[in-house]
This record gives sequence, C-alpha cells and structure tokens, in this order.
Amino acid sequence: MGQRLLMSYVGMARPVRRERAGGNMREQRKPLIGLCEATRLYGADTVTFCRPRYVPDGMCEWCGKPINNKRRTSCCCKECNDKFLDWTSTVRYCNSGSRGGYANHILRRDNYTCQECGEFHALYNANGIPMPTSDGALEIHHIVAVRDGGDDSPQNLITLCKDCHKRHTAEQVRMRKNAPTGAESGGAR
Repeated sequence: MGQRLLMSYVGMARPVRRERAGGNMREQRKPLIGLCEATRLYGADTVTFCRPRYVPDGMCEWCGKPINNKRRTSCCCKECNDKFLDWTSTVRYCNSGSRGGYANHILRRDNYTCQECGEFHALYNANGIPMPTSDGALEIHHIVAVRDGGDDSPQNLITLCKDCHKRHTAEQVRMRKNAPTGAESGGAR
C-alpha cells in the first residue's frame, strides 16, 4: 500500500508534509520559501546579499590572470566569463540539486562557511580559485525551529555544515523531549 500524505499547519508556519508509513507518522518540512516570497515578506535589503569575490579587483574570477580589457570587470575574456557563469548560474544550482534562490542568498551572506565550525565550503575550479557556490556540504538551519514558531527570516537562518546541522538538530530534539509538560512546569492547571 502507498504512503498516505497529509498536509497540516504547525503553529503559524508553512504546511508540513506528514507521511504515514507502517503506522508511523513522520513530519517532513516543506522547502525554504523562494526568493520572491522572502523579498515580499522581509524586504529586499534584508534578503539580498552580494556574491563574494575571492580574487583581488582587476583579476579574472575564473583563471586569476590580470584583466587587461577596460570593458571587463569580472573575467579576462569571453571564455573565462562563460565558464564562470556556467559554474555560478542558478540553472547550475537547480540542475546539480544545489539550493538556489533565497537559500543561496543565505549561503552568500555567510560566505559559504559553516557558522559553527568555521569550515569553508565553496567549490574550487580547475585553476584552484573558489567559486561563489556551495560544494553541497552546507545546509540552512533555523535557529528557532519552524515547529516551535520560527520563520524563514534571515535573522532566524544560519549556514551549517551537515555534521554541525545534525548535532544542532539532535540537541533541539533532545531538549524538546526533556522539556517539562505544562502540568509539570506549573504552567497549565
């Protein structure tokens, strides 16, 4: 028999996908909101971040050589520009399974670096230059979990590597399990 899917609202958060398999209910959160929705909710100035530049000004972002053409600002030639755009375009993000849109803006804000352990996770091209895109080892973490009333605002999101994210999530689950109920804490009578 196939899985039964139920959609429900948790607090004021987005719908959560619930899967019923073998009698067990498991929640799977909907993906992070899109960039257009984040811009509408939180404003362009809080959700838009410039992409990092990993070479000095006047140097090609693909090959690292000096840019001699005054009309060029990022790459020294069309070939380098095409390669750079191929590696950093949103089409590449989508086709590689990487996060695009709003999630990528959060990764940019945090410089493709885990905010817990400080490990840098940008992809490196054949010339050894880091590209402003993730190597796939980074995840977006909600400081206040969505199920606990957290939202997708930039202030509630940080970049963590998979290991640190797993640790944070396990700690949140442990704290939730050990939290006193309303009767035990004297809250609900």
